[in-house]
Amino acid sequence: PYYRKFKEKFGIVGQEINNAFIAWGKLKHAPHIYQETGMGSLITDLMRRASHTDLALINHPAVRGGVSGIINLDDTRLLFPFGNFVVIKKLSGKTLKKLLSRNLLFNRRFLQFSGGVVCYEQREKPETVQISINGKPLEENKIYKVAIIDYLAKGAKGKEPLLKRGRNYPTSLYINQLFLEECNASHLLLSVPRRIYQKGEKRALPPVSRIYFRAVSVSY
Repeated sequence: PYYRKFKEKFGIVGQEINNAFIAWGKLKHAPHIYQETGMGSLITDLMRRASHTDLALINHPAVRGGVSGIINLDDTRLLFPFGNFVVIKKLSGKTLKKLLSRNLLFNRRFLQFSGGVVCYEQREKPETVQISINGKPLEENKIYKVAIIDYLAKGAKGKEPLLKRGRNYPTSLYINQLFLEECNASHLLLSVPRRIYQKGEKRALPPVSRIYFRAVSVSY
């Protein structure tokens, strides 16, 4: 239903939606798809870089799939339909450990992230999980600057109380704008490294897809 509505409204011109595109209706009935995606990793990379933070987090459904081929401005609304912007928060290492370790459940609260790596031997044994932030072991008592989206900063309708706590520092960085600027700057987006992996596993993620952005005008 989600895909059909947007196709009817905007049309799909000069673009191919790749196999990573998951309609929201299917998302609710397919918990196994809650895992890292190239597009989710790319967007959090852009959020972290633009906000100059230690880490960036975004909830899985905020990025609706991936694209390949030539896309236009309207097509980006398929990817980011909610108009989310970046909010900076200061979170303890203890809180981040809870959030990132929870990703090993691969459930509906999965968070895409950038700036950290989660390595584990056995998902069922928390003591085997090793987390690093920017190449250094996570320190539970340290305060980190974290970029999240406004939806998470509000608590995600009760699903993320840990991210609702504390002061919010809103920015003027919209994730669709960050994506468009990256497309205009590089025109070609390649693969990104995996952030969650089992010890001894290769870290390569499938390519985000080659994206050529073409827009007559960019306005917000």
